[in-house]
Amino acid sequence: MLIRDSDLLKPENKNKYSISDLRANVDHLNKKFLLHTQRLDEEFCIEYILDIRMDSGDEDSYLFCENYILECQSHLDETLFFKFRDIIYPNAYDWFVYREVLDKIVVVVVVVVVVVVVLFEYSDKYKKW
Repeated sequence: MLIRDSDLLKPENKNKYSISDLRANVDHLNKKFLLHTQRLDEEFCIEYILDIRMDSGDEDSYLFCENYILECQSHLDETLFFKFRDIIYPNAYDWFVYREVLDKIVVVVVVVVVVVVVLFEYSDKYKKW
């Protein structure tokens, strides 16, 4: 069965589609529409909706965090939801810790390079005097 975004938005189709039908069509369905029109389970939300990379480039990626999903799908069991997240993405949040450290290292390196360039420029100017 082919499901389109327009099908999800029809009032008579609210919570109509099975998880298996949604899985078969998820690649071409809008995540927001899915969250707001269908009753999803924890596994589906983690596997297809959750965006663990908040900077994925999608303008709505910030929406698809745990809190937003749990708000939209209030029937979900929060404990089960986070267990599925940890199973499907076991080390996902380690990246954010590494990224913070990398960002700090990059800042330090940039500052050092700027200082070296400035010192080099001034040293040449003073040699001419």
